[in-house]
Amino acid sequence: MSTVDVDAAKSKDTSGPSTDKYVISEFQLGIWKVFIATQNHAQGVLAEIWETYPLIIRLIVDIYTISPRLLYLLLLTRCWNGVELALEMRLENILLAQVSNVVVDRSYILIEL
Repeated sequence: MSTVDVDAAKSKDTSGPSTDKYVISEFQLGIWKVFIATQNHAQGVLAEIWETYPLIIRLIVDIYTISPRLLYLLLLTRCWNGVELALEMRLENILLAQVSNVVVDRSYILIEL
């Protein structure tokens, strides 16, 4: 477990937008003053996307070089995955509404799709 210099954390100016990798937050817990270092989420996600972008492009080019049909199949399966999830959520919503009607109102009227 690493230690944080409390004086350095207090003297740090946090009024502007943080460009640090970690953000130190402070709160009082009884008589204890607690410091928590968390990773700056927005900067971390953007950095990961920026670092992986060339690798994703290289993967797509390699797949297209090996077989253009395979790339089209990959894109088609990704699109179908999104459609499938949307349809699944819609049908689950209808099913839960039916169960709710039966439990609450004790009615067996079906909702049409």
